[in-house]
Amino acid sequence: MSNRVRLRSKLALLLTCLAVACTSTYVQTAPPRELFVEHHPTSIQVGRKDGRVLMLLDPVLARDTVWGRSAQDTTGSRSGVAVGDIDWAMAQGKRLDWSKTGFGVILPGLYFVLGAALGGLFGRL
Repeated sequence: MSNRVRLRSKLALLLTCLAVACTSTYVQTAPPRELFVEHHPTSIQVGRKDGRVLMLLDPVLARDTVWGRSAQDTTGSRSGVAVGDIDWAMAQGKRLDWSKTGFGVILPGLYFVLGAALGGLFGRL
């Protein structure tokens, strides 16, 4: 096996490990202002005080209004809901997951150390 093929297989393994690392999906229920404190959600489901439920994509909090693209609207126009009109809110998004990131970094590192040790051991025989 040539060195180029070995390098490609090692890089493929590294990229595979890193592809699943780093992020995880979260769901959080909290008052609307608290949903934007730590993370930037990718979507937010809002229950209004009048009983209607609205799903907003790519939401942002601007002063006292949550803005986003309505999931039901195909035109892509933005709509907003005043924070005072919201009874409950649930956000979904992605966040950095340190355990997955560590696994994605440590596993390839162990692979390379083990490969170097075995290569050195069998290279001497």
